[in-house]
Amino acid sequence: MDSSRIIRDLPPTLQTDVMYELCAKHIRRVRLFSNCTEMLLRHMVAQFFVEILPCNQIIYQVGDIGHAMYFLTRGRVELLRKTNVVVRALESCHWFAVVHSHLSPSTLRSATLRCVALCRLSIAEC
Repeated sequence: MDSSRIIRDLPPTLQTDVMYELCAKHIRRVRLFSNCTEMLLRHMVAQFFVEILPCNQIIYQVGDIGHAMYFLTRGRVELLRKTNVVVRALESCHWFAVVHSHLSPSTLRSATLRCVALCRLSIAEC
């Protein structure tokens, strides 16, 4: 069953409550957002959606336009450079998206991000 669809079917206030419970602790781990008020975090998570991706799914590729910030809430991903060399592996409770990509949507991705296990992502699109 698609958890995003279940959340979308809830009343807006309850959607925000559920997303806050799913995402707030992960967002607070990011230095940029660590001192945000609960009200600001609730506003942020109201813009998020959850996506479940299978192993080997490409989340984004080198050259893609940066249009989202991702919070890995479950699973494991690998960051690959242009030569497909794994530069870094990230596990649950990490976030990724170069901050300037989030603030300037025209910035191109400089790496590929691939799931190496079943992943649950909380995604905020610009």
